[in-house]
Amino acid sequence: MGYEEIIKRDPSVAGRNVDGSISTCVLCDADPRSFDYIKKILDCALSEYDFAGVHLESCDLGCCRCPKCAGKNDVVGYNVRINMKTADYIRGNWPDKLVYVIPINWIPWGHFDEGQKTQLIELSKHIDCFMDQGWLGTFIAPSERPGFIKSLHCAYGTSGGLWLYPSVRWDRASYFLPYTERNGAAIKRHFDEGARACMLYQGPMSNAGTEVNVAVAGRILADTRRSVEDALAEVIDLYYKPRSTAVQKRLVDIFQRAEEAYFGQWEPKAITAHYGPPGAAVPRQLVCGDSHCPGEFKLDDLWGDSPGPALYLKPPHLSEAGRKAYAKGLISILKDLPEVEGKADDHGRIANIKRSIIVTLTMVNSIG
Repeated sequence: MGYEEIIKRDPSVAGRNVDGSISTCVLCDADPRSFDYIKKILDCALSEYDFAGVHLESCDLGCCRCPKCAGKNDVVGYNVRINMKTADYIRGNWPDKLVYVIPINWIPWGHFDEGQKTQLIELSKHIDCFMDQGWLGTFIAPSERPGFIKSLHCAYGTSGGLWLYPSVRWDRASYFLPYTERNGAAIKRHFDEGARACMLYQGPMSNAGTEVNVAVAGRILADTRRSVEDALAEVIDLYYKPRSTAVQKRLVDIFQRAEEAYFGQWEPKAITAHYGPPGAAVPRQLVCGDSHCPGEFKLDDLWGDSPGPALYLKPPHLSEAGRKAYAKGLISILKDLPEVEGKADDHGRIANIKRSIIVTLTMVNSIG
């Protein structure tokens, strides 16, 4: 990684962790040479490549906690300061580039308080978009979102409420997780509240569920007045080319049932207890990405040299009863697939779905 190499060659610019130890991947902003390195990185990247914009995610791997950095301004104030400085440099040299900021790790969970939101409003004068993307939901409380958006001097965006973090170590046809209805509903809701940007997570396009999730979400983003089912039907026509209306309707039904078979088994109480702060109340109706239900959920853990365990099939997401119900739903879809096989010019997509379901059922039954 770039910062690690910089710190190896110039240890004096290394940031500090909370306990005072040296960080191997964070620069100390109190040393002016740190920002000199940042400017060199930007100069190289934006001069060599024609990027449309810059994604600033200043605390993804942590930030400097020394008394002159986050220890001085608190973590939110520290990140606001360094992002404003960086955005000003980009705008001063490449005024045509979009600049947006992601507040990952600025606070551990929950929502920004009034003082922190005041700092964000100041930040908004320096950037094009504040992208309120968080693994456990948005950092601005849904009830406060419309008013907060009106106070900003830039656009506001989210990540569409729900997204899957794929595994690079898994076979790409080893899972089938459509979530067009939930993703589309969140995009529509956030747009109505004032959001005008979305950092849409993608994944391997050779996966049947991922391909359709992205295509449907893109159409809803282009026109939030569209129904999700209408966009899904259009995508099925485009990619699967069904030879009859009956086959098209059956494929739409398969995607919808696959979504409900999995997400319909999620355990709100267990998820809230796992992801939420201590003592968090269980929402009466848990809406992914808008409460202590993870916006992001993972197939497996992010680290390792071999495929990891199927975390998305285990608690807190699925209980034993949830897995049984999920398996029952997948078996029902598997039995219906012969109705559409050979009746669409799908270039192997239906076979991909069938394989994905068989692999998933194998994993579900193995966990049991």
